[in-house]
Amino acid sequence: AGLSEAEREHVLAGFDNPPTPEVLAQQAADPMLRAQLYAACVAAMGQINPAERLWLDRLGVALKLDAAARDMIEKRLA
Repeated sequence: AGLSEAEREHVLAGFDNPPTPEVLAQQAADPMLRAQLYAACVAAMGQINPAERLWLDRLGVALKLDAAARDMIEKRLA
């Protein structure tokens, strides 16, 4: 079964107006979930360009992950 029309429109609207890193971070209260969210974003990006680096840095700060934790996650996914 696929998405309903309303669900499909909701998903497509997210592409036109993606959440900011800060809004995404608000959804992750648990420390493990915060690290997993950061890791998922890193993995989805592959080769990280300068604009993506800025976005990831904002996300890391919003998730309250220190630079060492972010670096470790990125190295494990490399």
